Amino acid sequence: NKDIMTVKFKVVGSNKTTEHLMGKELFLGKTQRIPNGLMREFNDGEKTYLLEEKGVDFMSESVLLHGLLSDKESYVANISLQFIPHK
Repeated sequence: NKDIMTVKFKVVGSNKTTEHLMGKELFLGKTQRIPNGLMREFNDGEKTYLLEEKGVDFMSESVLLHGLLSDKESYVANISLQFIPHK
């Protein structure tokens, strides 16, 4: 589905390991069911990341995804992503 490839998120929370991603926009790729939830693939145009989703918060003005992010090579870190709707 073409629309799912344009779903955009912004990094709004991180720890020291992922602070270089703060404010960066990530685009949603594939989503896969895993034993304890969902694994989502994100891309920033240069690199692909995997997010093991741990929680979702529905706020009055936004939706936040929380989980463990990996760059497939060197780290796993906590991160929060804010959904950016099409306008």
